[in-house]
Amino acid sequence: MGGPGCGKGTQCKNMATKYGFRHVGLGQLLRQEARRSTQRGRKIYDIMLQGLLVPTGIILDLISSTMLSHPESRGFLIDGFPRGLKQAKEFERLVSDPRVCKRAVRREATPRLPALNGDQKE
Repeated sequence: MGGPGCGKGTQCKNMATKYGFRHVGLGQLLRQEARRSTQRGRKIYDIMLQGLLVPTGIILDLISSTMLSHPESRGFLIDGFPRGLKQAKEFERLVSDPRVCKRAVRREATPRLPALNGDQKE
């Protein structure tokens, strides 16, 4: 945590590289989505054009989609989110969603399955 321009994004990228996590920059994610000609993209574009904050529900949907589309990732470092306790609680509820957890567990457990069946050669 820190104020604007203190290097949070830079440190986030460095940590992602060092530890094998995926860096998710919320600002970049929102700008990319705003350029898409989808209903959600146009909505984000209009909100940002007015200088308003994008609603938490839309942000959580984008973050969730990003996380679910990268099942190979060891973890995620999200830059620019949450902006407060309410968003943090909403995010906590999201990451405890069985769809997110199930995919993570499946990714971790699959390599060990042969050993559990006795198929592993010593």
